[in-house]
Amino acid sequence: EPFRDYRRLVEAEYPKKLLLDRVSMVDALRRLRRMAKEARNSSSIQMTMTPTACELSVRIPSVGQVHEVLDANFNDAEFTIHFDPDMLADGVENVESDVVRLEFIEANRAACVSAADSREYLYILMPIVAR
Repeated sequence: EPFRDYRRLVEAEYPKKLLLDRVSMVDALRRLRRMAKEARNSSSIQMTMTPTACELSVRIPSVGQVHEVLDANFNDAEFTIHFDPDMLADGVENVESDVVRLEFIEANRAACVSAADSREYLYILMPIVAR
């Protein structure tokens, strides 16, 4: 069976754009993933964006919510989306730029990860729809 054509998943335009420091994002994801694994919790990472910040959080049973807040530039009002922690980290870690760009349409549609200044590397990421 042929591999699905990923280009059909890439949107021509993403209305919501987030820019943040790649190293800060990778470090935050590393810490949150470690906490989630220690709690044997395979839950999602929640990303909540505002015009100047991005909060990454993981809910851990009997501990509560662990979170990291990163400086960011987001071109929209508040927006929340959930991802598999390992898949999100894989996409961000492979960006070859100091600034990573994440683009969104809605919380239930595929997101796009790339460098802020180039789309040479594109990573399509399906969100986890929160229950």
